[in-house]
Order: sequence, then structure tokens, then C-alpha cells
Amino acid sequence: MDTALFFAGLGVIVGGHRLWGLWRHPFGRCYWCGGDGRNSGSTADEYGFCKHCTSGRRVRVGARLVHPELRKGASK
Repeated sequence: MDTALFFAGLGVIVGGHRLWGLWRHPFGRCYWCGGDGRNSGSTADEYGFCKHCTSGRRVRVGARLVHPELRKGASK
């Protein structure tokens, strides 16, 4: 019984820490461009935006739970 209670409490702490981190930092680096916002074919003469993010940032998984304004179709 004590072991189950310990792991339940540990799960609450870990889950709360994850939600707090998503609330503080809802954006992460784009996987495709590594956070610079440029595509891999960009050179000094020709600058092209990443076709996946255009800014170097992406919404982290779960961030829409704690930030309703990031939900798709949310009115501003």
C-alpha cells in the first residue's frame, strides 16, 4: 500500500512539473531547421525559410492544454 501511494505521489509531482514547464516554455525548436528558421538549401546568396515552421519555433506537445490561445481555431 505504501509503495503504491509513493508512486502515485511521484506521478503527480512529475506531471505537475511537466505542465509547469509547458506553461513557462510553450515553444520549442523546430525539428527540421534546428531553430534557425532556414531551410537546409539556404546559402549566403539565397535565403529560404523553413517550409515547416517559417520561424524556427514549434508548439511543444501538450502546450495547447495549458495555453488555450495556442489551440487551432481559437479566436483572438
